[in-house]
Amino acid sequence: MKKHFLHGNHINTLKWLLFALFVLMNIGGSVAQVGKVSITGVVVDELGEPMVGVNVVVKGTTNGTVTDLDGKYSVSVSTNEKAIFVYSFIGYKSQEILVGNQRQINVKLMPDQEMLDEVVVIGYGTVKRGDVTSSISVVKTDELPKASTASVGNMLTGRTPGLIVKANSAAPGGAIDFSIRGGNAPLIVIDGYPISPVDDQYISENVKETGNKLNPDDIESIDILKDASATSIYGSRAANGVVLITTKRGSEGKVDVKFSASVSMQKLYGFEDMLSGQDFMRERNKITREIWMNNNNVYPYGTREWEDSMNTSILYPYTEEEISKFRGGTNWLDEVTRTGLIHNESLNIKGGSGKTKYLFSVSNLSNDGVVKNNSFNRFTTRLNLDQKFNNWLKGGVNVSYSRNNIDNVYGESGRSGGSQFAGMLSSAMEFNPTLPIWDENGNYTLNPDDRF
Repeated sequence: MKKHFLHGNHINTLKWLLFALFVLMNIGGSVAQVGKVSITGVVVDELGEPMVGVNVVVKGTTNGTVTDLDGKYSVSVSTNEKAIFVYSFIGYKSQEILVGNQRQINVKLMPDQEMLDEVVVIGYGTVKRGDVTSSISVVKTDELPKASTASVGNMLTGRTPGLIVKANSAAPGGAIDFSIRGGNAPLIVIDGYPISPVDDQYISENVKETGNKLNPDDIESIDILKDASATSIYGSRAANGVVLITTKRGSEGKVDVKFSASVSMQKLYGFEDMLSGQDFMRERNKITREIWMNNNNVYPYGTREWEDSMNTSILYPYTEEEISKFRGGTNWLDEVTRTGLIHNESLNIKGGSGKTKYLFSVSNLSNDGVVKNNSFNRFTTRLNLDQKFNNWLKGGVNVSYSRNNIDNVYGESGRSGGSQFAGMLSSAMEFNPTLPIWDENGNYTLNPDDRF
């Protein structure tokens, strides 16, 4: 009986030991489950390209990281923590994702157009507007006029405070001067390359505007640095401000082909009616009498009273009989002007893959001015190519060609030469309307009088 009793006690002891071991194993497992776990993933943009520098933070904490060159990230969180990841990047909509049981979370961020309005371009890249100490204006391309225009200067007129755009000539392709806050010409930078204004063809004046050589349809955005702090980027040439022009680039996806064409007309407005031949003859007689009265001290130019007998002393250019019998005459303003015509054709092709993106554009603009034999033609073509060789090396090529043909008549105010090169319109309004266009021999008529 004694041996049986001891055997029973051993069995009970063994049961208690097994139970204690089972409890300890469960406690250990619970402790292990409260440890850390690593969450990984990749962040891409709307085109599927990896995004570098995206902030990945556990909501409500400082625990987080940023994505690497491949868009990858890794964040450690507690297993018993109901963690929510916040993904954020400048210009993109933020996303919040509950981790739960997930161990790999891949995210695609979409652009935030409203937030992009707060991003500006500077010489070093792109920054938030609030982080920029200098004064900057941004011109949106979708706010620019869609009508045919020969230059960027015409498009920017009145679009941003502090930028003064002054047309030196109304001739097709005429020069337009830029100035920021009343200073001298600013530096123009296209896709990161500083371009100083250059002299164009000397036809009617000095044309000094780089904007005439750029197709406005190729422009993505225009940023204007107004303060002298821009000199820290571009040197002394930027002391008068900088106009940063960014052209469009290719994008991943199917080939996108766009063709646009526009036609517009120009017409003179606000000119007074010209005198007919008879009216001109009467007015010239009046002027001749006024000059005689002034030279002979006749009232109101002097103390002598006017007498009808004085008419015999005045050498009038035309007699009353000549005036009454005159027929014909020439409206010289109508003869030298016409309805202007502007037509613009533009072809844009862009596309690309994950590694190669391209944009090709070609455009032709022709402007026949309101003055006859005044015209301007611009042909431009552009190729922007971006290539991603690997995760740390990218390259790009920007190639553009522009040909400007300016055919302007002599006589613009910007040309030296004095009165012999008086403006075409003013010359037409002052020319003798009693003269025909051609003489009896079929040649152009010459004005026999140097002055009226």
